[in-house]
Amino acid sequence: MRNVAIPLCTSIAASLVIATTLIPSLLARMPEGRGEPRHRVFERLGNAYERIILFTLRHRYTALLVAALIALAGWWGYTQLDVDMEPEEDSQTLQLRFWVRGTIALERMEAIVDEVEASIMGSREELGIGDVSTTFDYDRADVYINMREDAPYAAPVVKDRILAMMPSVPNVNFYFRSSRGGRGWSRDGGGGMGVRLIGDSTEQLVTIAEDVIAVLETLPYLSNVHTESESGRMELTVQLRPEQAGQLGVTAQNLARSISVALAGVQMRRGLDQGGWEDNIHLEIEDREDIQLEDLKRLPIFVPSGGTVALEAVADLEFRPALGGIRRENRETAATVEFDLRQIAPMEARQRVEAVMRNFEMPTGYRWEMGRDFDYEAEQFRDMLIMIGAAILLVYMLMGALFESALFPSAVLFSIAYSAVGVMLFLWATDTPLTQMAMVGMVLLAGIVVNNGIVLLNRVFQLMREGRTREEAIVQAGRDRLRPILMTAATTVAGLLPLAVGDVRIGGSGESYMPMARSIIGGLTFATAITLLLTPLLFVHFDNLKRGARTFLRTAVPA
Repeated sequence: MRNVAIPLCTSIAASLVIATTLIPSLLARMPEGRGEPRHRVFERLGNAYERIILFTLRHRYTALLVAALIALAGWWGYTQLDVDMEPEEDSQTLQLRFWVRGTIALERMEAIVDEVEASIMGSREELGIGDVSTTFDYDRADVYINMREDAPYAAPVVKDRILAMMPSVPNVNFYFRSSRGGRGWSRDGGGGMGVRLIGDSTEQLVTIAEDVIAVLETLPYLSNVHTESESGRMELTVQLRPEQAGQLGVTAQNLARSISVALAGVQMRRGLDQGGWEDNIHLEIEDREDIQLEDLKRLPIFVPSGGTVALEAVADLEFRPALGGIRRENRETAATVEFDLRQIAPMEARQRVEAVMRNFEMPTGYRWEMGRDFDYEAEQFRDMLIMIGAAILLVYMLMGALFESALFPSAVLFSIAYSAVGVMLFLWATDTPLTQMAMVGMVLLAGIVVNNGIVLLNRVFQLMREGRTREEAIVQAGRDRLRPILMTAATTVAGLLPLAVGDVRIGGSGESYMPMARSIIGGLTFATAITLLLTPLLFVHFDNLKRGARTFLRTAVPA
């Protein structure tokens, strides 16, 4: 989050320099005014604030009870939020992949691709699709779908619509590759938002993954259920017969070289001299693309004693499924069933999927565990809480140095806690998920909301040093600081409104700044009201505590 913290710190430092140097110089050269203009709105607000704060101070314990109920309301708001620390990026390019069990003829794959492309292009205008490009092989195909900037639907909606129109093809599964950020690991079965299957045999894991997919596809809160583990590609295996080959003097190396020349040809060492340059010469068998298994069995193999022998005389040929790769994590073979979430928080999805998987019977020696993205969500949330705690500690240390007290800064710190209440309630009211950017907004609030409490308490101390009683100082400080507190809060909220209602994203397609702006707006607005009422109330309680402690020490310790 350096892209947020560094510019913010730099701008605050620059504004501090300007506020303490340039602005006083300019004010000194301006004609002397008639003092602060009076405004009816602020006069009425000041009078109303005076009545409310006096009522609060005269009913202190009732006010504390109301404050506790407000804190409980904030906790309730948190329980109603969708916590998604790693929201899916809003990419303009969607990648639709075909997962094929085994291999199919290239002509058949091309026919499937044509059918899929026709379905997508048929809804091109409706879904806001731009260009569509495709690559395919015997066991895999990828369709790249570029969305127009004016597309009427969001990416998750487009994915669901496209998956719904996919044809039903045996041994072929269609899914969209994930665009979630993660920690930088490969998204090809890396154990992200999904279920990791662990065991000894990759072939068995692929079979189990298909059964798990069939179960998870029935859950309405999951979509795009798939596995990116490679299935068994059908390959032709040639196994040398040791006895027959040994009698004829045929080695595995000679056998492999003969088959390679028959199927792929051979590059001549010397090329064709064209008088100044040399063209490469590649020799290959005529119509080698049409070679069938029976033709290959009759392939002549040269023997050292002279003559040839048919390939089937010295080797066994058969088609077998062969894996293109084996994925091992922490020295364990693993496959992953991944999925996207549909209108459900990751933490709640984890609980529900775990409940389903507990009833799934795994073979002996095989087990399952939740994907790493679920743990990453919890780790991110914990890291953000640590950052907020560190910010509060630093703010407390600075206020302790300002007030020369370890007690009174605590009254201001409660405004940070109630800013979190405002964040939760505002995010709930605006149906905004609690994301990492929203937590960043809460970190920023730790340094913003305390400003109001600092200027308010500082004014209270000034008036008390001038001889005012504590209650008079609190009321007058509130009236004196009401206007600047409300104006600074209002200008901050106004500056964040474009981010709060827009959809500006990191890098254009990354995480949205909207949750951060909304968390700051909700927290700052709520904390401003709390600062004007709760901070004076807590100051009175802490001041009474301080005075009581002094009286106790005087009476307990004789002079």
